[in-house]
Amino acid sequence: MVLNTILAKIGDFLGRKFKLISDKFADIITNVIPQAKQEAIDASKTYTDNKCTVTLNESKAYTNTQITNLINGAPEALDTLKELADAIGKNGDIITVINNTLNGIGTYEEFVAAFNDQVGKDSIFYEKTA
Repeated sequence: MVLNTILAKIGDFLGRKFKLISDKFADIITNVIPQAKQEAIDASKTYTDNKCTVTLNESKAYTNTQITNLINGAPEALDTLKELADAIGKNGDIITVINNTLNGIGTYEEFVAAFNDQVGKDSIFYEKTA
């Protein structure tokens, strides 16, 4: 009888402990894991958004700087493509100088041959010649 009482008390004790453990696991599965998952997703999204914003701003700044550098290298009267086109149209000598300079560079075929030598036959940019 004493042994049965002891075993009953041990069983009751273990039953309560297993219930506590079971409740703890249920809480972890129901609350803790989803909350941790959401926190990780939120942190990842924030990091990604911040990184993209920084990269976008750096790209814009670089592009704006390069455009400014290009424009600042020209006189104010020639700092747009339209102004350049108008100036070239008014001054035939510029066209002659450009054509003469380009004529000294070589033929299209010579350019393709030199380009192909640089990129190699396995390149997607390789141009087959006749």
